[in-house]
Amino acid sequence: MGLEDICNVMERGSAASFAGADTDVNWFLVQPASVDELANLFHIFSEAALVPYYDPKLKSLLATDTVFVDMKKLSAVTENVVSDLVMGVQCGITVFELRRVLSAQKQIFPVSRVYDDLSLAQLMALGDSGACESGYGQLRSNVLGFEFLDTQGRRTKCGGRVVKNVTGYDVSKLFVGSGRLALPYLVYLRLFARAEAAVLFLAQGPVLELLHFSSRLLASGINPYILELVQGEQGEFSLYIGLDGPTPMVEELKGLLAKLASAEGLLLKQCPGEDVEEVSFDAAALERLEVFLSLEGLAFVLRHLSLIRARIGPGIGPGAEVDSWSVRVRPATGRLIIDCSSYSQETNWLAAMEAAEYYLTEALRLWKQEIETFSPARREFFRWENFSIMKRVAGRLIDTTGGETLASPPQKMGASIVGSLEHGLDPRRRFHPFVWAEKSRLSRVGAIEP
Repeated sequence: MGLEDICNVMERGSAASFAGADTDVNWFLVQPASVDELANLFHIFSEAALVPYYDPKLKSLLATDTVFVDMKKLSAVTENVVSDLVMGVQCGITVFELRRVLSAQKQIFPVSRVYDDLSLAQLMALGDSGACESGYGQLRSNVLGFEFLDTQGRRTKCGGRVVKNVTGYDVSKLFVGSGRLALPYLVYLRLFARAEAAVLFLAQGPVLELLHFSSRLLASGINPYILELVQGEQGEFSLYIGLDGPTPMVEELKGLLAKLASAEGLLLKQCPGEDVEEVSFDAAALERLEVFLSLEGLAFVLRHLSLIRARIGPGIGPGAEVDSWSVRVRPATGRLIIDCSSYSQETNWLAAMEAAEYYLTEALRLWKQEIETFSPARREFFRWENFSIMKRVAGRLIDTTGGETLASPPQKMGASIVGSLEHGLDPRRRFHPFVWAEKSRLSRVGAIEP
């Protein structure tokens, strides 16, 4: 029995491995028509990486046999309890199609429109819902449960269909943003009623002043559903503030926001109605570095990122890639993103990503040193500060590194990123809560013959 007898093979090929020029790696693009077909892939490809989507960037950097799974046919809505704001849906559905289904019942699953082309499987691997997470919570907060395949292809469940569904640790939270623990095929989503009105404001100025205003805004109780600092092409920062809800409440919040901005000496500009959909400033950022910090940590790192970039400068060390990435910050969740995907076509994004890691690691190292100078009581407040940098390529988590040691200077071809990707896709190294010891049956089923 060959691979074609199990599921539809859309494309296959081999390429020189990035891990060694003399070694070829095999890759496959398959399209299972059922969960049973999807489960069978785990038995055939037990020693190959399984990626529940296809992306050319991943294919061009492979260092191990990899199976890209097109889950388009696994996109059915299995449960839709409108009154309870809960939906069960297979992970092959795209964010756009999900938005279309929910629009008819005047509900939303809070995800930015920049992710419309992603499937839910890709979105869950990315672990980011976009700018609206400031008001609606991070993506993992709106995922109630999963049905997934473990490393033996067995169907397993975690979480449930209601908001209060666990008494211990909510295992489903582990899967959102990991992309490596298991392969979810069905997810239960927490939905929200569509807001009656929404407005978007823009403020520009020095980044530390905008971050300070964000802190005051969060403490005021206004609770914006969008609060995002975005770096422009020239290095300047803009703060986007979105308000939504019933029309009378939005009007009241607009007045409170105007008073707060006036007290801080900040000029707010209301964006035209078509910009409220976040498309004008949000970005998919599938090639990224991200870290979570306190507001004070964010201020320190942003300040030193600018100083480090200015000190090194273009043409010195990794400075040549300095303009190839931009910074995005969500003060409400402490998420700092360095976006390396918004680059010009001629830019080497691997080198840009490596340069970004170099600068961010240095800034985190300085912040850690700064914390050690605080008084014991104040230092205790920051003892849970996070110094882990998450590296993602095509939205997939390929590595998590600490910020305590300065990274090696970037290589010409981004060798560190490629090495991380090799590690992240290697099924022998990936962490699983389940053990699968059976050897690969690739040769026995004739899966790799052309």
